[in-house]
Amino acid sequence: MEVTKLYNVILDLTNEEKADTLTTHLNSLVTSITANQAATIKETLDKIQEGTTTSATNTYSVSNLNILKELNGETYFGDQAFQAITDILTRNSFNISQTTTEIQAYSTSRTEFIATITSLKDAFKKLGFEPHYYDDETYEIGLLLPTSVTDNRVSTVTKELQQWNTIIKTLKELTGQGAEDAKISLLNNGSLEFFFTDSHTIALCISVIIERACALYKRILEIREVRERLKQLGGPKQEQTDIAKFEKETIDKEIDQISADIFNKFVTQKIEKGRLNELKIAVNGHIRYVAKAIDRGIVIEINTPDIAEPEILEETETEDNKKERSKADKEYKEKLAKIDVVKKSVQVVKEVAGLGGDVFKYLTTGTADNESEDKKK
Repeated sequence: MEVTKLYNVILDLTNEEKADTLTTHLNSLVTSITANQAATIKETLDKIQEGTTTSATNTYSVSNLNILKELNGETYFGDQAFQAITDILTRNSFNISQTTTEIQAYSTSRTEFIATITSLKDAFKKLGFEPHYYDDETYEIGLLLPTSVTDNRVSTVTKELQQWNTIIKTLKELTGQGAEDAKISLLNNGSLEFFFTDSHTIALCISVIIERACALYKRILEIREVRERLKQLGGPKQEQTDIAKFEKETIDKEIDQISADIFNKFVTQKIEKGRLNELKIAVNGHIRYVAKAIDRGIVIEINTPDIAEPEILEETETEDNKKERSKADKEYKEKLAKIDVVKKSVQVVKEVAGLGGDVFKYLTTGTADNESEDKKK
């Protein structure tokens, strides 16, 4: 795994451990269970749930989740930690001794894990490593290519990267930022994860495409389940045909709508009309590529910058700083709102990652059009 991203995850976990009291709550839970204090048990569980709900790991991107899994630490933080604890209570509900034994074992294992990553954090710092940094204006777009897609072939990886480069160049031109090549900011060799830095506009644009494509993905899966169920029940073939036709029409109609919405929201007014029509065709093809990519198991994620509250907002408001504080507060909230939009798309990607189903199997990708488009630039 890539060291700087690993460092980021370790910092998240160790900082969270400092702020949280999960170990204390676990000890309290054991004491309450042993004394059979139902009210205290519930109170302690509520506190554990409250603490784990705010964990940064709950909103991790797929690449960060992969790191956490490689560390074997996914059950020690966030929602998965609460699930692990409630699982112990549920399966041993009538065996107090076994329950306390397992909770103590879980707590001990977790404490050892924290000690290990804390030592690793200290070692990174001593050796002069720096965590991967995102400034408050830069977003990072990640392309995670599974072996099932690339077969670890250089030609396949190159083709996927070239396609993604074309998408970013088109969106940059569309939003008035110039048709520049994407620049790789990070590469995780272990699982072929590529990361590109770009502006919040490009990140928001891609977020819309991802979220809408994933929503369509889930919708088509539901339609397909209805069709398969009807087939199993021996329903009329005509109805099955009609549903299949409706499925295809739904895909084409929604992709066209996504393309239109991207233009309405992001297009700059400085693009010449003829070129604008060419970009419309290119964007539609790009959206089809994204849909196919999702279907093939490729994960597209966006990592957001770390936004610190402006120092002036910590000051007491006065007549002299009132205007400046108001401006800083407005800009700060706007940045947070944009980040929230992007984070929402990240969560949607996690919901469909690995579902499979060949939802967009017969959807044309527009690759030929995109390659022609790239040659023009």
